[in-house]
Amino acid sequence: MVTRDVGGLVLSPLGVRVCGHSAVGAASCEGSAVNLLLHFRSADDTVVVYCAGRITFGEEATLLSNQIAALLARRQHVLLHLGSVEAMDAAGIGTLAELAALARTSGGEIKICNPPEHVVNLFRLTRLAKTLQVYETEEEALAAWGEDQTAMSDGFPGAA
Repeated sequence: MVTRDVGGLVLSPLGVRVCGHSAVGAASCEGSAVNLLLHFRSADDTVVVYCAGRITFGEEATLLSNQIAALLARRQHVLLHLGSVEAMDAAGIGTLAELAALARTSGGEIKICNPPEHVVNLFRLTRLAKTLQVYETEEEALAAWGEDQTAMSDGFPGAA
């Protein structure tokens, strides 16, 4: 199996799932106290991070912060796909704001796509909608970077 290191994470053609534990794979998250699952997909200079579960105070916000900070150390573009986020609290909002600031200071950029309505409402209430780059779909966000969606696959650019 071919693998590639992406921001401290090893991506295989099947992608990587992180549940807050060192083991990789969806099954490793069964029984986990961490309620956030991250799946990474890479192409060119962009990593799409699919977030599922909760981005809340505690291990979930810390997990997201640590993983995205590691990516930003090596990649300029990170797209957070929030379509499967069930809950977000003030710590989750703060984490996103902190990561956006980190991206800007490191010469990178974070975009957000597919936020559920409850997350959009939080962005509006906290006025982060004006600070964060939020897109309705993944395709719109990638197009804003000029990424070729057809070149994006689980794992590697151009992989079929």
